[in-house]
Amino acid sequence: MKQGLIGINFIYDDGESIFIDNSLFSNLYIANIDGDANEVPYEKLYDSEKLYANFFIVKINHLINELNNMNVLKALSNKKNLAEVELKFPHREVCFQLASDADPFTTSINHYDKSFFEDSDLCVIICPYEIKYKNHLFA
Repeated sequence: MKQGLIGINFIYDDGESIFIDNSLFSNLYIANIDGDANEVPYEKLYDSEKLYANFFIVKINHLINELNNMNVLKALSNKKNLAEVELKFPHREVCFQLASDADPFTTSINHYDKSFFEDSDLCVIICPYEIKYKNHLFA
């Protein structure tokens, strides 16, 4: 999925966004799946060009911390309110709204965020379903 991709823009509920160059991530996968893990067609959001995806994974390399002279990965893992990802290509962008159970009136935490660290890299998983072997997704 990275062919021709410049990078990913992470967009959070609070309006903050963080761009990650394609050299700093791997294992990118975006889909819409059912409860049996079968892919189903993307849903176009009402009155929008955005697509809905309920399964998103990406592994962000720890070198992003050195390039930015700060612990970007820790900041990303603490946010827990990733709302959208925008894939940036040379001449277009494709935006996906991600699955979330966050209620803007009570909490901004998305409990579908199952991210974890592996070998100092951040493995981001957004999915409403339980994942039995999530470590295997990044092997």
